Amino acid sequence: MSMTRWDLAEWVMDHLSRGRGDGDMAIAYAASGLMKIATAYNDAQQRKGNWSEMLENLRSGAGEVNFALPLLRAHHGERAAALIAFAERELVFVPLLQDAVARMQAAGR
Repeated sequence: MSMTRWDLAEWVMDHLSRGRGDGDMAIAYAASGLMKIATAYNDAQQRKGNWSEMLENLRSGAGEVNFALPLLRAHHGERAAALIAFAERELVFVPLLQDAVARMQAAGR
């Protein structure tokens, strides 16, 4: 059977909606957001200098984590305490890194 991109999109949406509640969605958003933040960290450590991409990963990653945190607290509570604490620590560092990257970008470094 040949699948089109529309079939693929529908198949994935069906998978994501099947038997999943806000709790699973919270974990998915937290994981996705933390992965984007980690990608920006890795880019900084590798001295890649792709400032716009780093800033976008930090911005969108923090947005996903901020979206996920209230859902994690509501649906997983103490079971997700370590994940919540880790995510909150990252959200403190992200704006500091964003400022540093923006300054470097403006200076053309």
